[in-house]
Amino acid sequence: MLAKSLALVVALALSVSADYLYFSHNDGNIAVRDLNSDRSTSSSMDDIITGDGSIADLVVHMSKGLIYWTDESTRSIMRAKLDGSEITTVLEKDGHPYGLVVDSKRDHLYWSCHATDSVYRANIDHISSENKHQVASISQPHGLELDSNREMIYIAGNTDGIIYQYSLVDGSLSELMTEMSEPRFLTVSTSQTKLYVTEGTGKVKFIYFDDVTNGATTVIDSLMSPMGIVLSDDDVFLSDDKANFIYKISEGGLPMVATANSILIESTTPRAVAIYSEDISPVESPSVMEAASMSSSFIPSGRSVAFIGGIAAIAVGSVMIVAGIAQAIQQKEQYFEIA
Repeated sequence: MLAKSLALVVALALSVSADYLYFSHNDGNIAVRDLNSDRSTSSSMDDIITGDGSIADLVVHMSKGLIYWTDESTRSIMRAKLDGSEITTVLEKDGHPYGLVVDSKRDHLYWSCHATDSVYRANIDHISSENKHQVASISQPHGLELDSNREMIYIAGNTDGIIYQYSLVDGSLSELMTEMSEPRFLTVSTSQTKLYVTEGTGKVKFIYFDDVTNGATTVIDSLMSPMGIVLSDDDVFLSDDKANFIYKISEGGLPMVATANSILIESTTPRAVAIYSEDISPVESPSVMEAASMSSSFIPSGRSVAFIGGIAAIAVGSVMIVAGIAQAIQQKEQYFEIA
């Protein structure tokens, strides 16, 4: 029994490092790919939501264990648990919601709206047409990105080619970079030193925060239609909804031209991408028996991730303690055998 307990603690401690890639495809579907999975085919994925809509953007709310997405066909903002259950419409037929970002520190959801050339904010638990507040007026705003270190939200102005920055501290709006070509979506690098931007001209560029005067640098070229972009560790995950690929590209290999060797996933019209790190726990927890029966192909839910995160937090100390107890019992048994 002791050996089994030790094995369970060790197994759970080692299982918490996985990242999951959430992405939209086939216009209205949302799927998940375990980035640590040994499945190597480009079609390996697990659909958690199937629909007839047209998903523009997708974001994961880490602390609540929820996903939010915008649906262009219904002009709505939707929400579900990480496993795709409990789908809810949180904002229906309100303008034309497009880009999304969550500010979990302040419990706010921000979204861009094509119909009104605006960016809105609402309390994440009280999203409605009556409770939304306009924070910026920008021509055809696309993607949004939160920079928690600088307390900024970056906004891609698709029509005017400007990357804006909205201050979460004082609510001011200013220009970070001009003369971009149809900027779409954005993501802050893992090092927090630069901002990656996808462009409608088939390029990915980055902007150094400490050197904006030198303009944006092209780092990925010759794409058909780059859309969503996100980073996990030192890898860039990039969707192309005309080539029908999601690429995985090492930051260390930039600049480069995307090739077949960089294809991670092949599916129809992949657009929105988001990362969920399993060791950042949402709310509910499963039973010990549920955790013990998890398989390597398991899709994280709001309950399971919390339990595993808790186990991970105590795993290092627990392994040492259990190992010490096991050693003491073994020595005791050897003593009685001798006696």
